Amino acid sequence: MSSTGHPTSSTTAEVRFDRGGPDFHGHVVTSEPSRIVVAAPLRPTGTDTVPHVGDRAELVWADATALLALPVELSALQHAVLPLWHFHTVGEPATSGQRRAAVRVPVSLPVQLRGAVGHVSGRTLDLSEGGAQCVVDGGDGALTGVGQQLDVTVFLNADHDPLEARATVRRSRLRTDGRTNVAMEFVGLDERDEDRLRGRVFLELRVRRSHGLN
Repeated sequence: MSSTGHPTSSTTAEVRFDRGGPDFHGHVVTSEPSRIVVAAPLRPTGTDTVPHVGDRAELVWADATALLALPVELSALQHAVLPLWHFHTVGEPATSGQRRAAVRVPVSLPVQLRGAVGHVSGRTLDLSEGGAQCVVDGGDGALTGVGQQLDVTVFLNADHDPLEARATVRRSRLRTDGRTNVAMEFVGLDERDEDRLRGRVFLELRVRRSHGLN
C-alpha cells in the first residue's frame, strides 16, 4: 500500500460495485491521489450486469497485514486488448476491510449443501472469508431459496481439509442446464475457521498472480 492509502501499481485488487455487480479481480496499473486505473476483463464473468460511468464501487486489496477498501466511482472504460477501468476516489483513504469488503477469489472446490429437505453437491465459483458462490447439481427453492439456512462443507484442499459452516442463501438462480447457482453468506464462523478461509483465499491469490491471472 502507498503512503496515500491507495494500492500501489501491480497490486491485485477486487472491484465491487454497490448495486450488485459486476464484481471482478484485476491489476492496478495507475494509482494517483484521485485516480486509479485497473486492468481487467471487458465483461466480468458470471454476470449480465453492465456498469455505467458514475456507478459507485469499492476497491479492495490486501497489504502485508490487512484487507483495505477505498470507495471509488467509475469515470471511464478504455477499450483495449486488456480493457482499462478508470476510477476516481470519492471518499476517505482506505480503511481496514470489514466483512463486506472481504476479498473474493475465483476458485473451484468441492462443496456440499445440506438443509431440512435434502442435500446437494457441487463446486465453488468463488470464495471469501465471508461467503461463497457455487454451482450445485439440481436444487430447488425449498433447499436453496433465498433466506434458507444451510449446513455447508467446503473442501479447502481438493477433497481434503473440510471446513464445516452454517450459511444463509443470499441469491439463487436456476440455470438452463438444470443446475443452480447459489450465493451464500457464512454465519457464526469461529476465529480459527475465519483464519483457514483467509489463508485459502490468499493462497489462491498468490497462485493466480504467479500465473498472471486476474
